Amino acid sequence: MNTTYKSCCQPQEHFGHGFHGHHGHPFNRPLYFDTIPSPNAFKFKPRVDISETSDFITFEFELPGIEMKDIKVQINDDNVLTVTGEKKYYESQLKVLKNERYFGKFSRSFELTDSIDSSKIEAKFTDGILTVTVQKKQPVKPKSTEIEIK
Repeated sequence: MNTTYKSCCQPQEHFGHGFHGHHGHPFNRPLYFDTIPSPNAFKFKPRVDISETSDFITFEFELPGIEMKDIKVQINDDNVLTVTGEKKYYESQLKVLKNERYFGKFSRSFELTDSIDSSKIEAKFTDGILTVTVQKKQPVKPKSTEIEIK
């Protein structure tokens, strides 16, 4: 199967750590960022699993504690799929002794190749999992016309 995504874009990956997915698909290059994020920016980075079949590429984002209304999925003209959202902090009347959960805004972007059909993307949010399914374009079969010999 041809890999349908080119690279992963995330501020933490901007610094070129040479990350390779565990299935051997390298994230070749990050997308351009016009500013380097501050050390406190983008602490919340939802995890994503990416899989592919001959017809689809699927992104499954782990987004527990986030409401669907706080999530946005977009694809632009350059075939960059972006998922943004916010995990809102809740105020508690209790004295917090320890807080290990992340809150705040997030953004994950993936540059897709031209072999996807950007008009056929579906997103579904169930039990804290956002599943984005992108359909691949069907390969164009070469047209052959017989030429009459005279």
